[in-house]
Amino acid sequence: MTTKGEFSLRRVVVALDAAADFAAAIEMAASIAIAWSASLRALFVEDESLWRLASLPYAQQVNAITALRDTVDEAELGAQLKLLARRARTDLARIAEGHSLSWTLERFRAAIGPDALSLGNDELLVISAKSRSSANALRLGSPWRRVLDQVSQPFLLVPERPTPRGPVAVLCDAASGGLDVLDASARIARAGKRPLIVLTPEDLTQSQLDAAEDLVRSVDDHATVIRVPAGSHQALEKVVASARATLLVMSRDRLVGDKASAPDLISPSSALLVL
Repeated sequence: MTTKGEFSLRRVVVALDAAADFAAAIEMAASIAIAWSASLRALFVEDESLWRLASLPYAQQVNAITALRDTVDEAELGAQLKLLARRARTDLARIAEGHSLSWTLERFRAAIGPDALSLGNDELLVISAKSRSSANALRLGSPWRRVLDQVSQPFLLVPERPTPRGPVAVLCDAASGGLDVLDASARIARAGKRPLIVLTPEDLTQSQLDAAEDLVRSVDDHATVIRVPAGSHQALEKVVASARATLLVMSRDRLVGDKASAPDLISPSSALLVL
């Protein structure tokens, strides 16, 4: 993911399934890809667990629009997945071409997990934190969330109500890799003409704070610097919300706990990018 100390990005990989909000995930992926002129690669995975359920006698489904129950078999499931994949392709083509980005879409049947991703170097994984809204406005956790602890690539978590605009907030210090994360955040902000907000942990010493502020000035003279409590997801979330930031960027070192807890850091309108 990094070359000579600088974050680089060749391709943005969007993991999709039948429950994903296609347009929202792809639009957020494109907002990152344009900063590096990276290509978009969408993976539409037909979840193996759905096929197993559809093969059972008396299997039922709930219509996402009417909330009514109906029977479903493998033929019906196949037809629905084909229709959804076609919709995903339409959204991908419209959004990618609107940003002059190259794109590909792959549709295949597999168990949702790291083996279905086949991520390479210089790739960013994009997943939705939750499924798209159903008839009763219920949003379930995305099955892709469970792969976060099993991938080494950077990832972007897309919230319920994402927007590719609004301020970019970055949690930064003068530690090793801090400049890479800050530089990547500034690059995203410049590409989208978005304000940059730099969050510095309160546990920094004065010398570390001075070094962090030097880093900020080296990439963006107009960035806003805010001190935040160290080690508290809840406090960080409040600061991001008060700043109206729609993207929070941080290094893995600053992610408290395991990566599976990362969705706790995002609000309904703020995405999380972990480098």
